[in-house]
Amino acid sequence: MHPFLTTILIIISLSTSAQGFRTRHYVPKAKNNISKAIFETTPGNYIAGGFITDSASVNRLCIMGLNAQGQVQWLKKYGNTKFQYLNNPFISRSYYKKGNNLYYTTCVLDSNNKFIGVLIKFNFNGDTLWQKRFYDTIDNVLPQMLTTSIDGGFLITGMFEDPVNVGRKCMLIKTDANGNELWRKKITKAYPNAQDGKAIVQDSASGKIAIVGYQYIGGSNSYNNILVLDSLGNVIVRKDWDGTGAGGYLYDMIQTKDKKIVAVGTNLYPQTVGGINIRGSYIVKFDIDSMNKPPIWKIYNFDRPQLGNIFSSIVELPNGNLLVGGAFDTTRILGLPYNGFTRITEFKTNGALVGSKYYTYKKNAADKDNDQFLTTINLTSDGGWVCALQENNFPSPNPFFFVKYDSTGCDSSLAYCKSVIAGEEELKIKNDKLNIYPNPSSGVFSVVLDNATDANKLQLNITDVMGKELMQAAITNNQSTVDIRHLSNGVYFITVTSNKEIIYKTKVVKQD
Repeated sequence: MHPFLTTILIIISLSTSAQGFRTRHYVPKAKNNISKAIFETTPGNYIAGGFITDSASVNRLCIMGLNAQGQVQWLKKYGNTKFQYLNNPFISRSYYKKGNNLYYTTCVLDSNNKFIGVLIKFNFNGDTLWQKRFYDTIDNVLPQMLTTSIDGGFLITGMFEDPVNVGRKCMLIKTDANGNELWRKKITKAYPNAQDGKAIVQDSASGKIAIVGYQYIGGSNSYNNILVLDSLGNVIVRKDWDGTGAGGYLYDMIQTKDKKIVAVGTNLYPQTVGGINIRGSYIVKFDIDSMNKPPIWKIYNFDRPQLGNIFSSIVELPNGNLLVGGAFDTTRILGLPYNGFTRITEFKTNGALVGSKYYTYKKNAADKDNDQFLTTINLTSDGGWVCALQENNFPSPNPFFFVKYDSTGCDSSLAYCKSVIAGEEELKIKNDKLNIYPNPSSGVFSVVLDNATDANKLQLNITDVMGKELMQAAITNNQSTVDIRHLSNGVYFITVTSNKEIIYKTKVVKQD
């Protein structure tokens, strides 16, 4: 084969694998678009789901297919004025992928103004294969997450809410493989009778069921809630491993390869700003068979306490490490506009921190809120992952926003990832005498060389995430100070050259 053609084929092959994308989509005439989930169906193809509010202010379900570049290949909408699909903004796992199908559970407002639950099965073309409905004579039925049961059916959690005698009973609905209800449990507690389920798993060995969410413990304060039930939904134990004493919420949960349970969410601190509790991201690992003992480990004060600091979704990597998506705000605690980063953190199975990456996707004016919320994170076959992000700060309408990250955490094109990321670790190894710290920083960091003579002809360039050069600085001695306080908070790329040859690349995060 001609060398030129060989090169072209290699480029085409690379461009369809192991790359990232950032993609925003607007449904024509929609007043709002809300991202909820994205999954890989086959390598380089994705199915994504969310909600729209249409031009008639009707809330509708939306499913779409995306290609390897994140472009929409098809889009289908469901619902009407007499059957509105409703969105809960803090739900991470209402969509569930099993085999060659996508399942979805949610609450619907029907033609009788009743809140009923539904479970829907879609194929990967977005066609509805069946839809099951769950009614109740007293309570509103509010499903929030589903998972596969060990017998091949489904388990649904959420809450039953009494609109008259106000109370929230944790939901457990058991169905067969076709979504037909077999039994349900309304899990109550002593006053105040308020608790819900936001995530659910069934232990593959014992059949025990774990549900996490929140509960009220006195007054209306919310506290982490961990329920362990037997296979028929009877309560074995209820736990609150709160780390601060002020409450919190759990949003997502998985069972790991070692058959333990890991749940993530946020803890509240007693301190408040403007009447709102300061928060810290929370992760806890426990043994479903040893609930009378302390958890295996927990971290309830991850990252700096802020008004916005949350873990919202978790997956287990092939090597057993834990990849946790969330959000982190840097400024609202200071009374400034909300400046939210998407944060992806990796932990070892023993809870040791591997590291965090921060991504700022701000598109609006500098004096406006940058309100982002990562709803789900799911793995892809090339070693990367895909995320659905809600963006609530755009001038109306907000877009659907989906991001594909490669295995390094890069969220852009292959060429961009390779030029900025691929050689980073290699360059660090070759130039381990050069270090940049602190990282993250408030805007002033040091560039340190062990040997001052190495600094004779070094130049440092700083670019933004789009590759635009923002500033240059000469490195003139073994420790130089670089000041980027004039730049907005965010992620920046550092390139160090010697005689115009790149010798070092890395990223820095500026956050006040």
